[in-house]
Amino acid sequence: MKNSLARSGISPEKLEAFNLLLKRKGISPSSVQPITRRKDQHSPVAVSFAQQRLWFLDQLEPGSPFYNMHSGVRFVGPLNHDLLAKAFTEVVRRHESLRTRFEVIDGKPLQIVAAPGPVRLE
Repeated sequence: MKNSLARSGISPEKLEAFNLLLKRKGISPSSVQPITRRKDQHSPVAVSFAQQRLWFLDQLEPGSPFYNMHSGVRFVGPLNHDLLAKAFTEVVRRHESLRTRFEVIDGKPLQIVAAPGPVRLE
């Protein structure tokens, strides 16, 4: 575990703090297995149980907004449009959940993660 975290770019101080936290919880740092990325990043993936429940509810009442949360942001002052687009692009690149769509294949919902790309703002 120590070697794989060290190679991931985590600072020695953060690695030491993480190992201390594990020891306090009675977990040996050497017993912790890192989470690895899927080899095929673009093939369909089974949905989680929570996603399956939400998909089922959407089948009962299509398009229901019950699980959507919305909010607005008002910017005051000059806006650097290009910089904002770059910021959103970086957030979307880092988080697969923002690039995931759901499709039904053979009667089952599956996740399909799109490749990262630029976010275009209108």
